[in-house]
Order: sequence, then C-alpha cells, then structure tokens
Amino acid sequence: MATLDNLVFTREHFPIVLQEATGHGGQKFWDFNRIELPPYHPSMAHDGINFRLVPELLQEVVDGTVRDLEEIADKRSDVQAILKGLVKNARTGIVEFEPQVVEQNDLGITIESVPLVGRFYVGANKINPYGYNGDQGITMSPDIAAKSFRVPEKVVFTPELMREYEMTDAGSFLGKRQIESPHLWYRHNLGTINAIFYRNLIIALDNATVKQKYQENTQEHPILSQYKAILSNAIMRGANPTDAKASFEFVAACLDPNTPSHLLSLHQIARETFKYFHQVEPQDQARLEEIADQVDRVLRERGYREDILTYQEHTLLGSTVWIKYAEQPHTPIGIVTGKLSVDEANKARQLSKIHSAFGHFFGASENLVPISLELLDANGITMRDPQLLNKNLEYVTAKQSNDFPFKRV
Repeated sequence: MATLDNLVFTREHFPIVLQEATGHGGQKFWDFNRIELPPYHPSMAHDGINFRLVPELLQEVVDGTVRDLEEIADKRSDVQAILKGLVKNARTGIVEFEPQVVEQNDLGITIESVPLVGRFYVGANKINPYGYNGDQGITMSPDIAAKSFRVPEKVVFTPELMREYEMTDAGSFLGKRQIESPHLWYRHNLGTINAIFYRNLIIALDNATVKQKYQENTQEHPILSQYKAILSNAIMRGANPTDAKASFEFVAACLDPNTPSHLLSLHQIARETFKYFHQVEPQDQARLEEIADQVDRVLRERGYREDILTYQEHTLLGSTVWIKYAEQPHTPIGIVTGKLSVDEANKARQLSKIHSAFGHFFGASENLVPISLELLDANGITMRDPQLLNKNLEYVTAKQSNDFPFKRV
C-alpha cells in the first residue's frame, strides 16, 4: 500500500503564480496567472463531496489561503489590504474568526463569517458563494469541464498520486507541465480570491478522503466518531479549531494501543474533554461525560492510576500540597493512603515512566527537565532517587544539588 505522504496534495503542487503585465499608459503591474485547481478524488464522482467535514477543515483552509496571499503581498496592494483586515491571535499568529453555519441539510452546508470569502456553500457536487442554485463557482461536471491543467515544470506528482487521481502527464511546453485527468472541475465566473480559497478547500477535502480510504481500514472507533461530531459542534460555537484538533488527537491516542505509554495520563482525559463542556448543547455535555468515562476505563484497564507520585517527586516540581505525606517521602501517595497496592503503583509508574522537575536540582540550566519514575521495592519504596533523563528518555549523569529534597545519603 502506498504511504499517505505520497498520496496527498499540498499547496506547493498548485503554486500561485504572478506575471508582470502592462496596463493603460504603460504602467506595469503584477497579474495573476490562472489559479489551477486540484482534481476531485474519483470516489466523489459517485459518493459526492463529504461536505460535513468542512467545519473541521475550515481553519486549515483559511490558514493555507492566508499563507498564499502573504507570499505574494509585496507585489499587490489589494492583497495587502485584504491581509490588513484579518484578526490574528497575538500569541499563535493564527487567524481568529467565528464561522456560522447558516444552513445544513442532506444537500449541503452554507457557512458565513469566513475570512477572505465571507460566505460559501458546499454541496454534494459543487462549491460556490451563493448556495444550492448558485452558478458562480465550481462544479463536478466532467462533460463540460477542462480535460487538463498546467503547473510549473518543477512541480512533481508522485506516481502513487498520479494513479490515485487517474492523472496523466501530457508533456511540457514553455515551462509548464500539462496534466490530464477525468476528474477536473467545471468553473464559472470564479473570482481570484475565491479560486485560491477553493483550491485549498479541495486539497483539504481530497486529503481527508485519501486518509479515510487508506488509514481507516477498519471502522473508526465509535468513541472517536462521537467525539469528532461534538467537537465540530463546539467549533461552531467558538471553540478554537487547533485546540479541538489536539484534543481529538489525544483521545485517539488513548484508544491506540501503539501510542507510547508515557504520552498518556488519566488527568489529561478530563482536561481535554471537559474544556468544551460549556460550548455544546446539553445532550452533548452528557455525551462528553460518557466519552471521558469510557476513555478513562480504557486506560485504567491497561494499568494507569492516579496518586502514583511520591512526596519527593512532587517537591522536585515545587509542590507542597501533599506535605502531610512527608514522613514517607519515597512511597507513592496512593500506597500511603491505601488506594493502591505496590503492584498497581509499580505498573502505573512503568507506564507513565517520566515526570518533570526543576532543572537546578540536577545541575541543569533548563527550568524544567524530565526525570525518571523509579521502580518500587516490595514495601512500595522507590529503589533510588529520581534520575535525570534526556529527550530520548535515556539516563543522564547528573549531580544532585545541595537542596535536593529528601536526598538519600
């Protein structure tokens, strides 16, 4: 099977090209070449566009379009004006917006309040600014669509990508490579900015389709399907799409037995799911609680537990909340309280593997460093003090500071 990297389109496959032109009075300016659009995935010819994916892909599409415009802004004042009107997060630089789904049914979805394009509609076989009956945009109409598109000669499509979209290289002429495909869009009165936005939307939809085809050989875990739907609703109500994607990926990682065990934790399940609690409908709030409980059970069945740290390990990160357990600083608090057996704590610590500590305790210049969670003896006491680790989770020789808490002699 082809790797996914060889089966996805990128913005670089369809570069935005400007050429110098001469206007009235001999004034020179930079004009757009034709904005070429990727073919639609062959499966869409009979399955239609999966327009329900559009809300969760929207941030990616907007960000890609903004990058396209930023790359050519020095040559066009109108593009500079468009970019100036965007609102970006001061910390991340990501464009901030609150898209509104004004209509969604079995035929398509209409979204407005979208940067750069305002309003647009995606149906089963068309994308345009006006809705189901709109004719200014693009349509899957193979009988009247162009049979080829052109890209710079330096653009390379992998053999796998060529086969996936039934593309044929028809040769080069004047620095352009002509690519034929039976899955090209019919375009009508398509404005330039809309064309760039639609190009990025097609790339996102195509790639999502390919990933579903090759990555999901089995049906998606029902928990993930439900969580994805809830997150889509949360995004509609103002949730940050990037944060929502990270939350989805964490829950997916919890359900994937191949995820490195130290990347997962019980407390993060609640943090990632309940952050959207007040951005969804009451029925989704109840479902979020169920999802959190289900994922929590999955990790507990593998051996994850709470209260697996010793008081010494807590103090290495500056915490004194657990000071009442200071008399047994080398025993996990869960064992001290009777909530965990030695075997349970040992297994959970081996899964978690690492904790964080202030670097100065280990003579490190970094503020925070990874440290080991050491094995327990038969009495539930760590066999030695925590050790410094590198980014590959390998032990590093380090000298403990004089104020190292509960240092063994």
